Amino acid sequence: MASQSGGGYNFGKKSKRYAQRLINAPAFGAFDTTSFRWIEAVPFTGKKFVRVKYENDTTTAFVGTMTTAVAGGRAFADTNPVNASGANPTWVVSSGLAVPAADASVATNGKYGTAWTPWMLVDFPPATDGGYGSYLYIGMKLSTGTGRGLARNASQQFEQWETILSAGSTRQKSRRCYQSGGDFVSTNQNGMNAPIGGSAGSFFSPAVEFEIMDVQNSLTVYSVGDSTRGGQGTTAFNWNWMNQWADSRVSAGMPISCVNLGFAGKPGSYYMGYLQNMLTDGSPLPDWLVLQPFSANTGSEAGIQTDLQTAFALAESFEAKGTVVTMSTVGPAVNWFGASSANEAVRLYGNTMIRNSSRPYIDLDAVVTDGVSPIAAIKAAYTPDGNHYNDLACGLIAAQAVAPISKQLFGI
Repeated sequence: MASQSGGGYNFGKKSKRYAQRLINAPAFGAFDTTSFRWIEAVPFTGKKFVRVKYENDTTTAFVGTMTTAVAGGRAFADTNPVNASGANPTWVVSSGLAVPAADASVATNGKYGTAWTPWMLVDFPPATDGGYGSYLYIGMKLSTGTGRGLARNASQQFEQWETILSAGSTRQKSRRCYQSGGDFVSTNQNGMNAPIGGSAGSFFSPAVEFEIMDVQNSLTVYSVGDSTRGGQGTTAFNWNWMNQWADSRVSAGMPISCVNLGFAGKPGSYYMGYLQNMLTDGSPLPDWLVLQPFSANTGSEAGIQTDLQTAFALAESFEAKGTVVTMSTVGPAVNWFGASSANEAVRLYGNTMIRNSSRPYIDLDAVVTDGVSPIAAIKAAYTPDGNHYNDLACGLIAAQAVAPISKQLFGI
């Protein structure tokens, strides 16, 4: 499906693949030989090749190897995947995957070691629960020892919503399950949710991304930055302004995968280091990258200058590989930029750099700021804590700042 007249992008020309990453990656944590399950709504049916990605943030490789199994299922809430005939499908298994060491700690610069499974053939049955497309089931287990993977903490819900949109359905689900020991493919997933590694509700996932080959007419969006990318306070977790924009475009007639990589409390060097690795580790790249080019968490004017330089260079690298890059301005934050007029001047300087660049930008600051001088703040009705945006603010950003840019770039 091509963009409308005047749009800057032709869907399907960049890539014939579809990829989805773990929603909102706040931290890494240890995992062991626990059994894991990842269930994800996918916007198509039929036979497709699938591969799964693992990341490791330690300076040593995994002690053991990872075994991974994939299957297609017809419903999110079945006890296990069920195929189009109503029977249990055959899981396709890949074993012996070794994840290498990282070259540095992800705690400081976003570096990680990475490994992909081979391509595995999955037959996706039509959804029977009202969903659009089908469901991908991924089972995984480390053979021995421990590794480190993406972790969700206890304050964030176990079952998360993400936006995979089509002409007939919105807000389909993603789910992560786990169980100490057990069989990672045949265990009833509805009984797998016992917490591991600490407080109730926490969980870990060895896999962080999957890619599906030969999928057309879809739009993959990554919204990347600090914790303002994820839901906070009165905002539903991971339902930010980019998700609300995607949800409003259901009439576009194509699936939109919108993922927030909102790294809580991290400076720009951290999440841009993560993106830099994606350029070289074999990851499928998004059709549209919405990048926050500096962060209140960076903590110094010199650091923010470095963030901006990195962001513009990173944007050019992604654009060279066919990704459309849009930067977003940065709103006020009481934890850093609101501390003094000098720091506010740094934020305004950074936003001016974004507005004066040659590419379209999402001016969320123009929507949320109260415009006070010399120190601005987020309008009180738009924030629970002075730093993050609530549902009201996200909806307004989607309508006033994102929608005009998506119309210009993609015709939707």
